[in-house]
Amino acid sequence: MRKSGLVFGVLLCSSLLFGCPRKQAPAASVPGIPVSTTPPPPTYDDISVRCQNARVPVIMYHDIIKKRGAKSAWFDCTVTEFTSAIDKLKADGASFVSLDDLYKHLNTGFALPAKSVVLTFDDNYQGFYDNAYPILKQQKIPSVMFVHTNFVGTGGDHPKMKWETVKALDKEGLCTIGSHTLSHPDNLKNLPATDQTRELSESKSLIEKQLGHPVKYLAYPNGSNGDVTQQIAKTAGYLMAFTIENGPAEESPNILAVNRYVHTRVDKAWADCRKAETDVPAAVYEAKVNASPVHLEMGEYAGVKMGLTRGGAPVTVHSPGRQSVGEFIDGLKGVAGINGTFFADAHVNGTDNHLIGPAQTADGYFVGDDAPERLPRLVNRPIIMWGPDKVAIFPFQPGTMNRAEAIKNFMPDFTDVFLAGAWLVHGGVARTRDQMEAQAASDSEETRRRAFFGVDVTGQFVAGATLEVVSTSKMAEAAAAAGVQEAVLLDSGFSTSLIYDNKIIVTGHTSTEIPSRPVPHAIVLKGTVAPSEDPAVIEFLKTADLASGPGSIKPSVESGDPPPRRRRSRRNRRRKSEDTTAPTDNPTRVPGPDMTPLQKPDQPIPP
Repeated sequence: MRKSGLVFGVLLCSSLLFGCPRKQAPAASVPGIPVSTTPPPPTYDDISVRCQNARVPVIMYHDIIKKRGAKSAWFDCTVTEFTSAIDKLKADGASFVSLDDLYKHLNTGFALPAKSVVLTFDDNYQGFYDNAYPILKQQKIPSVMFVHTNFVGTGGDHPKMKWETVKALDKEGLCTIGSHTLSHPDNLKNLPATDQTRELSESKSLIEKQLGHPVKYLAYPNGSNGDVTQQIAKTAGYLMAFTIENGPAEESPNILAVNRYVHTRVDKAWADCRKAETDVPAAVYEAKVNASPVHLEMGEYAGVKMGLTRGGAPVTVHSPGRQSVGEFIDGLKGVAGINGTFFADAHVNGTDNHLIGPAQTADGYFVGDDAPERLPRLVNRPIIMWGPDKVAIFPFQPGTMNRAEAIKNFMPDFTDVFLAGAWLVHGGVARTRDQMEAQAASDSEETRRRAFFGVDVTGQFVAGATLEVVSTSKMAEAAAAAGVQEAVLLDSGFSTSLIYDNKIIVTGHTSTEIPSRPVPHAIVLKGTVAPSEDPAVIEFLKTADLASGPGSIKPSVESGDPPPRRRRSRRNRRRKSEDTTAPTDNPTRVPGPDMTPLQKPDQPIPP
């Protein structure tokens, strides 16, 4: 039942974070309801890496009314407003898709039409059937109705559909019916687990009994859910569930907490998804690898002097402490290498080895980022991974990709993975500063010696570093000019270190006599060396310093000669510390490739 009075209704609804306040009906038990007939979920039952090539907004509506009155709430939508929104979406090129198609897309990467949109409706209002459904039916637009079963057939100012109407909708096939609990509790996640189970299981079973087929989808009232709620939903047999958190569906925490925008934010939803398609980018890059002999190139690309290697079979290594890249290469008997990804403790003299984002090295241990406060800032940064014959890059989603399961589902034989700092080059085109700004590290445009790792059009791995201080966007232009097809940003500045045939090609300091600082993570290239025929490269190698072994220069932090420090503004120092706060008292290794510091075996769900 609705609260009377527009002002009171608005205040109450706002306090519930865009939910739909209703007087709670008694959650009566329903005798004789059969056990759910939902088919078992697929082997992998969460959001797939393969869906990251799109961004789909899910829009949430409630009652559709003819016109506003004294008892209207802000989340009511008039027929005129609804028609206008649909017309505008269609004019902008929207394709409306069903919930089944959205689920297949999120779970398997099923290809959806460009600019797909999903329309959902909560609370089984009769106004939907009378005012919205005729419009949708005429235009063959699929939709979803989430039913809270204790209110089916109730009257009042905003009556609810009867079971006969719900069944008629379901039979026509254009509108999917999902559950919205029994009694629409204001704060579902705070109820005892037994009450949450009754709300989710009995409503599902009751709808299934009325419709005669499985009910696979759920919308949490007011979006209220937590880990316990999600586990109960999964146990009850739901395949996908929705919150009221804003964001594209692909960026949701998991398949049982899919994002939705309230209809008053439909323009924002559309803009967010279109921007993400280009700026993230919404893409899943895959290519076969070409492990050719490793050769060195040095030159000027787009006005930037760089050294780079092409070829080789890359192997990542994660040290218990920190080492020079030359030592990493020597230990793995490689022929070349470059410093790896970003690490949590950025102090030059630090010894902590915690990385930012998840990583797995060739020894088979997967380590998730164990600093939960950092994970939201890592959304959509690029993950790069490879296996024996394939390489891939895609946007990182912490809710699913901080564990090995999603990565293995995408590439079962993967050997190496890590989170990079920014996606520099995509499809052979340098990405702009504006495109990278939202996902890249806060200091990405500061000028320093910078490093990247990527793939060229032939499938050769390319490791490159600048011989001068540049911004990230400038290095992206240089990498694209060098023929790199896809590239990601590696840790830079004092960490920058490119080694070839035990010779230091690029160091993180402007003086070549000061080697780069030790790092906890590196990419070692194995294979054979292809001698250069470039006279400039041959001459450079004659005088280059050794990277390891007798005669090599020790890292400055070990010799007591710390590298010069450049003054930064107070604002940038604060932002840097936010990006690199080191977690403490956490393991760096876990018992096996399926375990991360965020997972604990046999951990019971709290009662």
